[in-house]
Amino acid sequence: MQWSSAPHASVCETVRIPNHPSKVNASSKPNKLFFILSIAGCAKVYRFFYLAFATLLTHELDAVHKHEWRLLFVLRAMPDEPACRAFVLIHVPLLAVLLWLIAHPAQDTRFWTMLGLDVFMMVHAGLHWRLSSHPRYEFNTAHSRLIIYGAAALAVAHLLLLSN
Repeated sequence: MQWSSAPHASVCETVRIPNHPSKVNASSKPNKLFFILSIAGCAKVYRFFYLAFATLLTHELDAVHKHEWRLLFVLRAMPDEPACRAFVLIHVPLLAVLLWLIAHPAQDTRFWTMLGLDVFMMVHAGLHWRLSSHPRYEFNTAHSRLIIYGAAALAVAHLLLLSN
């Protein structure tokens, strides 16, 4: 059984796992173990994406500490306590959907999700740079900047690997 990585075949060549239990017939779908092993086969490319995504998630932890909701359109008009709760709770379905899409069995879905998140991380860093002079902006520490711009740099590295 072969599993092609059509959208970025130059980076992740077709994964071939001999004697794999999912090799029932030519039309069978790969099982979850095959999916996990396929991702491991593309580790060089995915490594940068997963590091970038982990850095973005780390920023979200920092964002609660630094009151990021005070900069967001709808939430900044609310009192601090309910805005903080809303900011945190909004992330539950958002992250659930993103994690589902990143681990989706369809390679095209994973590819476009990762590509979209790479672009988001770069735009997100640009927004932070743009808002850095805002009076309510609190991401002025070196570690906050490292997390924000580090995610964008890792996303760029992932995109560069995809383009090879």
